Amino acid sequence: MKKIIGKRMFTIFLTLAIIVTMIPMMAFAGEATNLEWYNFRNNAENNGVVNKTTPVSADTASLKWSNKYGTGWSAAPTPPLIIDGYIYVGMSNKVVKIDKNTGDKVAESDEMVANVGFAMNPITYADGKFFVQVGNGMIQAIDYETLKCVWHTEKIGGQTVSPISYTKINGKGYIYIGTWKSESNDGALLCISTDDSNVDENKIKKTEWRFIPSGKTDTLQNIVYNDTPVTCDEEIRDAVDDGTASRRGFYWAGAYACEKFIAIGSDDGTREGDYQANACFYTINPKTGEIIDKIGGIKGDIRTTVVYDKGNLYFCTKGGLVYRVPVDENGKLGQAKVVDMGGMITASPVVYNGRIYVGVAGTGGQFNPDGGHVFAVIDSESMTRLHDLPIKGYPQASALLSTAYENEDFDGDGKADGRVYIYFTYNAKPGGIYYTYDAKDEANIAKESGNLFIPESSLQNYCISTICTDSDGTLYYKNDSCYLMAVQNNVAYISDMTVAGAKSWSKAFAPGVTNYEVVLEAGTKSTNVKLALPLEVKATVDGENYDANKGVDVALDNEGKASVDIVATADGGSTTYTVDLRCEGTDSSLKNLYISGSNIFGEGQYALSPSFEADKTDYTVDVQKIEKNFYNIWPEISDENASVKVYPVENVNPSEINSEGTINIASSIEGHDRYAVYPKDKSKNCKVRVEVTSERGQEVTSYNVSFVKDKSSVFDKQNQGDKNTTVKIDNVKSDLVKTGDNSNLTIWIIVLVLVLATLVLVYRKARQENRRDKSTSNSQS
Repeated sequence: MKKIIGKRMFTIFLTLAIIVTMIPMMAFAGEATNLEWYNFRNNAENNGVVNKTTPVSADTASLKWSNKYGTGWSAAPTPPLIIDGYIYVGMSNKVVKIDKNTGDKVAESDEMVANVGFAMNPITYADGKFFVQVGNGMIQAIDYETLKCVWHTEKIGGQTVSPISYTKINGKGYIYIGTWKSESNDGALLCISTDDSNVDENKIKKTEWRFIPSGKTDTLQNIVYNDTPVTCDEEIRDAVDDGTASRRGFYWAGAYACEKFIAIGSDDGTREGDYQANACFYTINPKTGEIIDKIGGIKGDIRTTVVYDKGNLYFCTKGGLVYRVPVDENGKLGQAKVVDMGGMITASPVVYNGRIYVGVAGTGGQFNPDGGHVFAVIDSESMTRLHDLPIKGYPQASALLSTAYENEDFDGDGKADGRVYIYFTYNAKPGGIYYTYDAKDEANIAKESGNLFIPESSLQNYCISTICTDSDGTLYYKNDSCYLMAVQNNVAYISDMTVAGAKSWSKAFAPGVTNYEVVLEAGTKSTNVKLALPLEVKATVDGENYDANKGVDVALDNEGKASVDIVATADGGSTTYTVDLRCEGTDSSLKNLYISGSNIFGEGQYALSPSFEADKTDYTVDVQKIEKNFYNIWPEISDENASVKVYPVENVNPSEINSEGTINIASSIEGHDRYAVYPKDKSKNCKVRVEVTSERGQEVTSYNVSFVKDKSSVFDKQNQGDKNTTVKIDNVKSDLVKTGDNSNLTIWIIVLVLVLATLVLVYRKARQENRRDKSTSNSQS
């Protein structure tokens, strides 16, 4: 009996041991472990404060990589998350996993039920899943480990363009997001559990509750679960019923969420630009959706996410107001303090050490770079405006603040300066990153903001992206070019560089830009490169130590080209600069010339006579049988740095000629420029001149193209001169052969008569032969 009990006890203990050892695996299976950036501002408070060693000047900010994800501002990637060493963005109808070190795509998710649309805010990671704002008021859940779509919420309609908030209540995860349909239509604040409960056979997840300010459900679409609780603001409901208020929703308005309450602001229910005191700020029970407390009569849409800091809630409005509202642990609101900034605000504020940092639109127009936009600093205790930092563009997205340098002594007085560095984007070209620094000590306040990073031309566009950072202090963001960019902090840099005899640089030298093309005068055999290096930075040029006294001499090859690799090193880090040198081009030839009737390159080509050769400059195109309003010319230059202009010569429609006397480029397809030539009279010949100028500008080659509609006029022009001049028949024959001329009617009639007579003789002879054959055959039979 004891043996049996012992065996049973052993079995029980073994089972318990297995269960205990499995608990961590079950609890953490499929979940991320290194959350470098996991939601809107990388914390539950929605406050963009970090302690990472971000770049502190334009000299140390360099582009690590850039990669394009998506096309056009309406199909762009979301601002990124950084988890377990990878970047994650929503793009179109997928989530994309990206290598943090290279920017290259590693994997992508299943196709989601809808796409991310304008991709204004980052997705959210929580409890082993990504939660993605997709169209029609839906949230898509994707498994973190497999990138498989798990479930999505009901398609209730509207936009989901706000950040997603997350909290745990009694150990269970919940997310919150608002929807928006129009300025005066209903939106809904949704509560959704993060687990896989309440999901039907179509993978549609039931929401825990919906808060709709007006309480109306008539505009909700495709409802699957009719028993979902709906809560409302009874005052708004009654005002909507009696016509004294309009419906409203939630746009860019993220919630602050904790176990006892969530806090969120609504639109004001009035049309765009008409900022009335109708918006509301709520604290809401996170489990039931019932209102805990409320502030009404707020001027302008609340289009910012709510920030929590030390017992206070902060938010801003499009009516230009910044609010600080005390809140207790149960969500009861205290007396609000307000400062009027005089301009629209959509950027969620950053709050740190008694200061509020926020972007404010100027009165000169939202999209006007010179509209008077500022980045403002506010004292959070007195709610007074301390100072403004002018900026060329509206700072429309929340800023990032780094505390990593607070203990640094920048001014050399032996004391820590207390500087914090702030980074923000702006909704104007070139769509780079601005920065400033601030401190409680007046002497360490930056009076102006400046460019930290300016993307090169192909990466430039408008920008409403937030900025995030990883543990190394590299900054990540995107703009409307659809390029995702990583801007690293680099202490190994070159301050300046000069190249003797340089006529032009592909871009102005900047320490953070590492690739250049430098053009020298034609015929240059060698040049000298000199560097300016900060203290403690050393450099090698093509593997040889750089001599600051001499610089480095670089010889060009027989083609007038050279490439130089310069490596700057400091504190164990290094940066490689590549400089491509070449002489300016002297080639003014075409490598090909295409004529066509199609606007698509390579299609519908017309034959050139003679066939194209670079050293032949006169061509004709037979268009007698072609009925077109215009002809297309596609010149291809031998030297890509040369330039082309097309000039009208004869019978070109004046309305198609610009003020410079040239024909404009009609379109450019994959680098192929198309010039459309419109004849003034479609029944007559037309002629243009294609002029190629070398890069140096001293060599010019002209190619003449005649579109021949009436060959007789070509013949006449070839033989025009003194009316008494007798043209030799040999010349006429030669011209006929060259041009296919049919103007000499007499010759052609004679030739035709001779041909017909010959045919008649041949026919008669054939009939005679046939008759003889039949006669012979009859006699034999």
